[in-house]
Amino acid sequence: VNKIDWGWGIVINFTRRRINVKSVLKPDGQGLSKSDKIIDIDENKPVLIIDVMLYVQKKLEGNEIKPGDTQKKNGMLGIVPIMLSCVDDLSKVQMKIIHDLHDKKNIKKMENFYFELMKRFDWYPPPLDPVKDMEIDDAEFLDYLKKIEGLEKNIENLGQITDEDLRNWLKRDELKKEYEQLTRQTAKLGAMVAADDLKKMKRVLRRLDMISEDEIVKIKGKVASEVSAANELVITELLINGNFQKMEPEALAALCSCLVFTDTKGEAQEPKNPLLADYYSKLITIVKKVAAVYVEC
Repeated sequence: VNKIDWGWGIVINFTRRRINVKSVLKPDGQGLSKSDKIIDIDENKPVLIIDVMLYVQKKLEGNEIKPGDTQKKNGMLGIVPIMLSCVDDLSKVQMKIIHDLHDKKNIKKMENFYFELMKRFDWYPPPLDPVKDMEIDDAEFLDYLKKIEGLEKNIENLGQITDEDLRNWLKRDELKKEYEQLTRQTAKLGAMVAADDLKKMKRVLRRLDMISEDEIVKIKGKVASEVSAANELVITELLINGNFQKMEPEALAALCSCLVFTDTKGEAQEPKNPLLADYYSKLITIVKKVAAVYVEC
């Protein structure tokens, strides 16, 4: 009840009736209103109310009943009405109930029976088995029962989880959420950068007359899309301008070698051969043109 363990109790009676929300008291002694979320009560439907003898403290704090300490024996057995949803477990152990529980002597006898019984079972009486004790043979119920038993075994196999394990898990969960947030931010930034680069590249292609203002690919652009080596734009300019026409194989190979990146030290020197120097000069002109368009866009 309210996440408080009241221990084992003795079922005295049960009834099914509707509950008036205002008649239920909160721990501060005030009545519940329909906006309160302490318990889920539908005033239009009857609920099962169980009268249970629980070991409670002798002195009340206002209107609040609190569980007693069975080790210190600082309380007494008292009949407390509870809803069925507050019951966590049932035992197959049965006790002979004294009929007249208004008599303090009879209540004391019940208390002695209670302590004697709980000590006999080490404060955990055997639970009620729905199959052996209640003879329930419903197939769907038995399937659910097997699943519950499997989950309980898995929980036992987990071993004892320490506070440090819990802190480490919470820290891991926090780091995981932070990682996911950073990943999303990185993806957004990457998309923004890619979009910006795409806009710049479109401006470059328009300036080099490879696409139209409506972003339709022209012949020059189609040629560039087929090139897969070196700088596609520079090679396309060389092809369209006819720089490769009427070149000797040796000169063509020398010009193409200039398009291959090599990690050389120092500045490149112009060829001494006048014919190769002319081809090299035209290549430098085209490279500077493409580079200027890159910088301006």
